[in-house]
Amino acid sequence: MSGRHGEIDSTRIYNLLKEVDQYHEAKQLYEDQCQYFTQLSKNCNKVPKLQGIAAITFLDYFNSYISLESYWKSWSLAGAKQAAELLDVPLDQIAHTTNPLESFNGCIKGKYFAPYMHSG
Repeated sequence: MSGRHGEIDSTRIYNLLKEVDQYHEAKQLYEDQCQYFTQLSKNCNKVPKLQGIAAITFLDYFNSYISLESYWKSWSLAGAKQAAELLDVPLDQIAHTTNPLESFNGCIKGKYFAPYMHSG
């Protein structure tokens, strides 16, 4: 959670998806998020509870993308770094993609988090 009550700190999830290049660190971030959102899903207040439930739904789905190191490496920064090294090119010349997550991203934003998103 961030400094404001009821607001989810998405930085850790973003880091898990985009910036972590060590598998053990990715797994630890994933486990931390599972623990945090499981606890949040038990909140007595409706909004945090629903946020926790929605996040757990995503994390359950995401588990298949992080459960095997070889699969995680195929879409993570670690894989991009390895490809850059093997091809002997700068990292910025390697296409980074999270295509396996894109369809669920739209679903989670539209279905689960839409009631809590505010413009401005």
